[in-house]
Amino acid sequence: MKLFIPKIGTRLVLKSDWKFKLHDERRNENFWHSLHGEPAKKIYYYGYSYYGYSGGYHTSPTPTATAKDQGKGPADPIDTVVPKGTVLFVESFHIQKGHIPSIALRIKKGNPTKISTGKFTADIEDINQMEVDSEFVEKYPHGCFTIRVGTGVDREAYKCKCHQWPCACGFPPYTDHTISWEADPDASRHNRRRAGVVHRTDTAGLDETKPGGFSYYSRQSDYTKHFDNIQECLLWAGKKCFTKSHIDAFVKAYEPERLAWEQSKA
Repeated sequence: MKLFIPKIGTRLVLKSDWKFKLHDERRNENFWHSLHGEPAKKIYYYGYSYYGYSGGYHTSPTPTATAKDQGKGPADPIDTVVPKGTVLFVESFHIQKGHIPSIALRIKKGNPTKISTGKFTADIEDINQMEVDSEFVEKYPHGCFTIRVGTGVDREAYKCKCHQWPCACGFPPYTDHTISWEADPDASRHNRRRAGVVHRTDTAGLDETKPGGFSYYSRQSDYTKHFDNIQECLLWAGKKCFTKSHIDAFVKAYEPERLAWEQSKA
């Protein structure tokens, strides 16, 4: 037996039907609905003890439960079968002490078995029952290009104190149009090579283009789209009303970073 831990982006093709338990949780919501319909929720009742309120999932109320105490809890895990020949892609790992480790998988459009598409997670015990042919597929072979349109208020500049969204202080809201690129986007932040340019405007007359605008600096994002090549990214930026000067500034910032990245890989 050889240990096999797939990289993020690995393409898996099932050699036989795969049965697993799909859990009723936020990350599985869309996939559950498309495959099984609306889940039948349990009723959650709170019970009172000497030490205070304690709760549990029950099909009938505890002796001290009242109508105001009850709420909807998650449904039982449901047996799910993914048929032989299905193509899945490894999206992420979820490993934390005290929790059952799981892997997030994605079934993309155009899958040969016509099963519902989407992202979902499965426990590692079920993952280990897969019989697969595997192949690592680089998700962003040329780095990840991103265009983003975001709005907000510069809270630091205007000393916003309301901490509401949208801001209720009456400060001028800004709009950011951002183009960015990250080499090896699955690497840690400190090991990424990146380039980005943001064009910021606001209702007070600000109009500036400056470097930066990377994803983890963004306070609010109204529109985000990722690309695996620069041509499609810049074409889409033009459709979203990014200016030519902004696009040219990004290309100028991106080219030396790309060359340095390629030389580091050689």
